[in-house]
Amino acid sequence: MLLVPAYLVGFIAFVVVVVYGMAISRLMSVRVRRLRSVRSIRPPDMPAEIVSLLREHGRALEALGFEDCGAVEEDYLVDGVDEPAYSLLYCDANRIHIARITLAESPTRLQPVELSFYACALDGRLIETVAYRAHRLRPGLPDHEVVDAQTLEWDEQYERHRQAVRESHAFEPLRLDASLLVTHFERLREEALSFELSERRFLPKQDGTLRFSFRWAIRTVMRANGGERGRLRALAEYAKQSAVGADERSSSGVDRDLTPDLAAHRRRDAVEQSRRSGWARKLVYFTASVLLFVLAFGIQLTPRTVLLLLAVLFIHEVGHALAMRFFGYKDLQILFIPFLGAVASGRKENIAAWQEVVVLLAGPVPGIVIGTLVMATGWGVENDWIRNGAQFMLLLNYLNLLPIVPLDGGRIMSIVLFDRHPKVQFGFSMLSSLAIIGVGVALGEAPIACVGIVLLAGVPRQLDQVRTFAKVRGDLEAGVSEAGASPAQRLRSVYAELHEKKFDRWNSETKYQFVRHILERLDRQTANLRVALTSFSVYCAVVALPLGLLVWTYVPEPGEQSVLAELPADARLDEQARALEGQIAAMEPHPEPMDAIIPVPEESSEAVE
Repeated sequence: MLLVPAYLVGFIAFVVVVVYGMAISRLMSVRVRRLRSVRSIRPPDMPAEIVSLLREHGRALEALGFEDCGAVEEDYLVDGVDEPAYSLLYCDANRIHIARITLAESPTRLQPVELSFYACALDGRLIETVAYRAHRLRPGLPDHEVVDAQTLEWDEQYERHRQAVRESHAFEPLRLDASLLVTHFERLREEALSFELSERRFLPKQDGTLRFSFRWAIRTVMRANGGERGRLRALAEYAKQSAVGADERSSSGVDRDLTPDLAAHRRRDAVEQSRRSGWARKLVYFTASVLLFVLAFGIQLTPRTVLLLLAVLFIHEVGHALAMRFFGYKDLQILFIPFLGAVASGRKENIAAWQEVVVLLAGPVPGIVIGTLVMATGWGVENDWIRNGAQFMLLLNYLNLLPIVPLDGGRIMSIVLFDRHPKVQFGFSMLSSLAIIGVGVALGEAPIACVGIVLLAGVPRQLDQVRTFAKVRGDLEAGVSEAGASPAQRLRSVYAELHEKKFDRWNSETKYQFVRHILERLDRQTANLRVALTSFSVYCAVVALPLGLLVWTYVPEPGEQSVLAELPADARLDEQARALEGQIAAMEPHPEPMDAIIPVPEESSEAVE
């Protein structure tokens, strides 16, 4: 059991590497526009819900002496995202400082919009002052100075901006308006493009777009994660120190406006749809995952065992992938997960419940069938590779059929039972995780115990998912017509539940994945009674029939039978009685070991890890 901490440390290190690696990979799979168009527009040209929200927050700027001076529409950075970003502009009385309010890139309950202050010099330099958002702006660009005010109070941010202008060397301010500011934006972006290409931050593609270089993707992800953590900590501290103010803002209705959340979700969906990943990139990911898997399990297991694990898991995931391909899934990918197993992924909307059950069973069924036939018929069991491979097929695939989310068995049970009674899932996951930990401790198997610990760590998030799913589904069923809720209604209902205080510390990626999971469950057609009963019957048959066949056809190996087992029943009893009488007569302080009476089979020279 001393290996459990080592496995946990290794697993945590692996999770960190995977999280950052996936973020870097996903960033490199998007395409960036060479130049983004920036246009000066009138506020009435903006969507009504956006201009209404921005004007509501703009009252705080009017209290600081600013007045409305126009609006801006600009393209999003990622190519393929068609919805532009809208901003309202406010200028001070001297038209030296311009404030810009836009929907937050990562909105929270206390920060649904983002504020920037600008001041431009006669020599073309631009000073931009933001609040906990510098990590999302491009650093080091010529003639563009970014100041992070490190405050969430707009008056303090404005004062910090004025101070930065006063302290800037030889800064002669230029009187600004909306069109002049847009002109400066366009000039700076052209200069930024030349600078970033020369620094090889971005690499040109044949279709005219750009992609992140590996070095710049790493730096961007590190800056973004560190800056986002700082922003969330600041928001949490701000909520504690100004609880009364926060309550007042909530009661005004501003913080309950879901426009920023819905816009951010649509934008994130568009980014996901625009990602470009060909077969070569998938092959690289697959190879890297195999190498990490071998490295992780090779620490304790023998090379033969690691190879058998690879083969068994690959057969399992290929079964999933073939079923996905048959039912029209897109963007298929198989990856190995060190310390855990493997996963086959794909995308398809509105898949029927029975099709999803087939996809889920297509993974474990081939391994169980092969393993059962080998062990039941005895074909090739004298070969250690075949025998151990069959044992692994049975062990891993039966483990995968445990009714625990996210295992295949748990996802099948979600379709059969948990979608109808979501609260049952939480209790079952808790008990199952504890049971796996107990089995791992009893057997002295650190990997099994670590799997249980990992599943147990995910139980609180499952509780949030279960509660949110049940609440949203209940509200939708009570408040919509017989035609059912539209996708927009589902999305709005889920984000309405995320406006609770406990979700303030979640970053935008966590929220997005959480919402996607809830939406997938809401969009999935609840299996009717016939499909549910059929799926449950097939699931039980897959679990029970191979076990019954193995028990029925089980024949002990020659070394497993005792010599006394070959004697007639009466002779066997007489032999055992005489042995016991001899022990009692001798009155030895320690009785003769049991293996003197019933021989113990010799252990195999190569044990299965």
